[in-house]
Amino acid sequence: MSSSSASSSEHDPIAYRNTRIFPPQFPAPPTSRSSAPRTRSLATNRITTWVSRYEKARSPARTHPRATGSTTTSEQRSSAEDDASVVSDASSYAEVQLLWQQLKGKRAKVGDIQRQMARRRQELRSLRRRQDEADNAFMSVIRPMLVNQWRLPPASAQILDSRMATMQDLRDEYHCRESDYEALELMVDDEERKLNGLETRFFSLLAAGQNRVEHAAPCHVSPSEAESGPPSDVPLELRGISADKPSEDLHPLYVELTSAVGDFENAKEEYQDLLYVKEQYEFESKLKWSTGKGTTAEADDFFTEFPTEEARMKGEVSRLESKVESLKKLCESKKVMRKHMSVRMAYALDPRTKFEELELEDKASVLARHASLAHAVFPEILSQLDHVLAEPEPMTSLQALRAAARAPQDTAENKERQRLAAKEYSIDSLMAGGEAGGRGDLVNRWLLQQLRLSPLNVQLLHSTFVASRSLRIRDVWRWQRDVLYYWWRDNTMDAAEDTTKRIKSVASNDASCPGTPLMSRAASDGHLGCYDDHLARLESDSAVTATG
Repeated sequence: MSSSSASSSEHDPIAYRNTRIFPPQFPAPPTSRSSAPRTRSLATNRITTWVSRYEKARSPARTHPRATGSTTTSEQRSSAEDDASVVSDASSYAEVQLLWQQLKGKRAKVGDIQRQMARRRQELRSLRRRQDEADNAFMSVIRPMLVNQWRLPPASAQILDSRMATMQDLRDEYHCRESDYEALELMVDDEERKLNGLETRFFSLLAAGQNRVEHAAPCHVSPSEAESGPPSDVPLELRGISADKPSEDLHPLYVELTSAVGDFENAKEEYQDLLYVKEQYEFESKLKWSTGKGTTAEADDFFTEFPTEEARMKGEVSRLESKVESLKKLCESKKVMRKHMSVRMAYALDPRTKFEELELEDKASVLARHASLAHAVFPEILSQLDHVLAEPEPMTSLQALRAAARAPQDTAENKERQRLAAKEYSIDSLMAGGEAGGRGDLVNRWLLQQLRLSPLNVQLLHSTFVASRSLRIRDVWRWQRDVLYYWWRDNTMDAAEDTTKRIKSVASNDASCPGTPLMSRAASDGHLGCYDDHLARLESDSAVTATG
């Protein structure tokens, strides 16, 4: 039943809108052109006035003092007529009266259940305290037995049995009270759900309806509007079509299938709960038998009724399963199945469905294809986290830099390793300075770090550069060096002194290695054309500096 109500409310535009608008309203055409806040205020005032006057009309009549003047008499007469009209309106609005009475009764019931839950909580706290005391008393007998190697006089054995029995009785009582409390929780949840439905219905009817006083008030309406307007006796549910609707219209057969699936799932859960309770009783029976105690009357009643209850639940599960299958075939034959069902619904309709599973490859096969973590297109800008694959265990960027610095610098491989380690450490330390250089410097460093960590951001920067400059980048490697060089020199912000020093330190690490890339054409002051590409890569070690 819970699944049925959930499925119906999920696709109900009225309930969907009522959860977001107060007071809840049915999709009726507006009766006035006032603003939304004024409409909500009038509806709220109408609800408050109706409730207060209705309760006043149903309360015992009050005696009024005798009038002493014509003015007082006329005021009392008008007040009496007003009250009579209110009572007449209330009596004519029978549905609203019935909903209000049900609403008050449901609120009282919820309050009574909550008070019962409060008493149950106090009892559970008291039982927990008594359990602790019983456990301590039991252990006070067990400890001497452990010390004396289980040698106790018969009197102590009798005390041990009595305290064991007391401790077990308290545990049984606690489990019973806890089960009662859980039942009250389920009951209050169900009652609150019903209460919410009654409140929505009551406030919708009362806020959207028009009383007789409003109908009797003078209203200047043109003849065309009067003819086109809905008659006053039309139910509120039929006054217009809501503009809100689900993205996919659901056929009534599919809605019925959804309800049947929910009932089927609930029936299976109830059957599983029955089996779980059986296991609990069996465990308790074995425990009591091992301690020389008999089973409780509740357990005996359960085992007596279990075969009948199990057969009933199995029959209910089989009946609902056949109903789901028939509705499923009917929906498929009429082609009214929902196109995009949830995973849970799809699995409930066909538990044999095999979902695609993604299997991760082993480490050896992945490393065989990707010997390095360098990006295939933008290796100079993007981070290359080779230190996370270090053996025998991963290292941080600082640990990798220290290890590379300790290695001898007599081979090109070690020098390249030190350059990459310095690059990774410089990327990680971009945000280490906090706001030392101001917020502008902090934002600039954060943007650079995000750029160097995201291939998507680099690709976006590359595409933006090509689209905005109408240029074709022939040397992507040199373009990457230009991006890093001009990041701090494009006059976007004035870099702080510590930022300039940090750039110098990082650039000096790059400049100390052979094969440092070329500067940009603007930074080299026209000297790039004097050498060929190979010689320039070897002789421009000091190109990328803070001063250019």
